[in-house]
Amino acid sequence: SGASAESLRKLALKHAEEEIALNKASLATAKNTYEKNKNTLANLINSDATDEQIEKQREITTEARKASAEERKDLEEAIKNKNAIVRKNAVEVKTQIKPLMKQLNNKTKKRQKLKKTVLKL
Repeated sequence: SGASAESLRKLALKHAEEEIALNKASLATAKNTYEKNKNTLANLINSDATDEQIEKQREITTEARKASAEERKDLEEAIKNKNAIVRKNAVEVKTQIKPLMKQLNNKTKKRQKLKKTVLKL
């Protein structure tokens, strides 16, 4: 029915919005981790750390940057998914409304014909 279809559309949209919120939080965490690792690397370089320690931290920082970039891609994908759901919902609503509008137009035409007939009497 129309009501259950509307409920499903709302649920799909809500799920997409929750996915975006989750991805935003994950991206913020990944960015924060990257910044912390970057600062740690800078501190190691400016201290008496060994080359091995610096290289290990550089690897960790590189991985954190990659994780941040991956989280950004996930967020962008979630936004694309939500936009696709919005477009799909719009098409479904328009598809449901079109026959109703046609029925309404037909009823209006019948009433106008009936009115003309009554006026002729």
